[in-house]
Amino acid sequence: MKKLGLLGLVLVLSLAVVGAGYAKWTDSVHVDGTVASGDLSWRWVPETLDDKDFDWDPDYPDIGGDWTAQWDGMHLAGITRVPEGKEVATTTFGFADMNSDGDMEVLNVTVDNAYPWYYNKINLDVHCNGSVPLKFQKMIITINGQSYDVFANSFIEIDMNGDGSSDMLLHWGYGYGYQLHYCTSHPIEFGFLILEDEQLPPPQGLGTEGGPDAFEFSIELIAVQWNEYQNPYQTT
Repeated sequence: MKKLGLLGLVLVLSLAVVGAGYAKWTDSVHVDGTVASGDLSWRWVPETLDDKDFDWDPDYPDIGGDWTAQWDGMHLAGITRVPEGKEVATTTFGFADMNSDGDMEVLNVTVDNAYPWYYNKINLDVHCNGSVPLKFQKMIITINGQSYDVFANSFIEIDMNGDGSSDMLLHWGYGYGYQLHYCTSHPIEFGFLILEDEQLPPPQGLGTEGGPDAFEFSIELIAVQWNEYQNPYQTT
């Protein structure tokens, strides 16, 4: 009987050890963690804005005043200041916060007293204030409720009044494909030229009469995550 009792005790202890081991092997381990995604954010830097058509000062006759250019349907050339520093057209700028996040993402451009072959070029910095590196994929110009995609180093002719003839040429020539990181800035450059229905030589002089009524258009850059950028000129 003593041997049977001792054997029973050994079996009980063995089962207890095995049960404890099984419980240990099957115990769950919980790990609490937090995943924070980055944000894609940028803004115009208004204080860096510079355009060709700033006020002409007679004390400095070689700068300021209106500018003109030529367009043959393929090439923009002959960019020069209008003779005698004439100042007929004006371009003014404003900024808008598109999504109420405190960043100015939209540039509004107002052109007053424009005339055929009036040209202006705008330089302006953009600033990355998001944690995700970005590249600018394209520019969107919106005028009279119609939007147009403009890719880098490309020209687009725009019919502003719906008469079937191009009235304005827009060119984005700088700042595409460049990678911006947090708290870095980069210059953007674009220009526009007022066209005529018939391709005539640019004026050699201008009178004092105004052109069409003022018109407005907006410029918005579309940014993408740095590794989602697609080169619009790369063929596969």
